[in-house]
Order: sequence, then structure tokens, then C-alpha cells
Amino acid sequence: MLSAIVERHIALHRATGYLFRKQSCLLRSFAQYAEARGDLVVRATTALEWAALGPSAPTRQGRLGIVRHFARFVQAEDPRHECYEAALLMGFEAA
Repeated sequence: MLSAIVERHIALHRATGYLFRKQSCLLRSFAQYAEARGDLVVRATTALEWAALGPSAPTRQGRLGIVRHFARFVQAEDPRHECYEAALLMGFEAA
């Protein structure tokens, strides 16, 4: 289910002229990770765990930012998607 939502999100961005290459790859990766855990919607804890797989702090922050943007967008259709605070991105230092 989450993968289908990601694909719709990607298609919308591409239809409006965005290449959305890096974001597409990362969102698909997140969706696979989340679905493997049994998540049907974006969960903040899952986003943090997935982002922690990034090799550096800037990479982890970027991953969280992309998922946060996605969560805010899809939350308009389904309020079960968790959109975590932007402040969480600032000091994210998970290994």
C-alpha cells in the first residue's frame, strides 16, 4: 500500500515537470523498508530507523527531510501518516 502511494507521489511530481530522481529512489527504498516492517502508512519511528542507515549525518538528515516532505503531502489524504517535527532533523546524529 505504501509503495503505491509513493508511486502516485512520484508520478505527480514528474507530471508537473520535476525529474525527482534522487527523491524517487529514496522514497521507494523507504516504502520497501516500511512495508517489510508491516507499516501501511508513514511512521516517525520507521522513518528514523530507515534514515539511520545512511552513512553520514548529512545523508541521514536528507533522508529524513525527503520522507517528512512526503508525509506532509500524503497526510492531506490520510491523517494516519505521521509527520514529525522539523526540529528532529537538526540534530539527527544516529549511527
